[in-house]
Amino acid sequence: VESWGFDWNMLENSSVSFADSSRIAVMSQLYERLRKISRKRFDEEFSSLYTSFLTLRDRIFIVHEERLETVTERYFNKIFPGSNVECDAKVGGVQLGIKATVTLLSGERKKYHIK
Repeated sequence: VESWGFDWNMLENSSVSFADSSRIAVMSQLYERLRKISRKRFDEEFSSLYTSFLTLRDRIFIVHEERLETVTERYFNKIFPGSNVECDAKVGGVQLGIKATVTLLSGERKKYHIK
């Protein structure tokens, strides 16, 4: 993996945000490289590397998704005091996003797609 030419410092540097576009680009490129290799390599060493990478990628996604849900709930509760905000996963696409259903005090339901 050292010869792949990735900016490993970008991934290891704790001062670089997980939301940084450069870090996201490196993670995406690394995922594509590992995914292609996974079709040809079935040894334990590669399987361990690939599994560890996928686990890390999923954990990063969960953190972003939870943060998006929290911000969404705060935002709509501020705009519509006393409302009920429900967040659901969006279907399809590759970008982070959720669906929010806001039930107002009057019972009216509004649906939003949040990115």
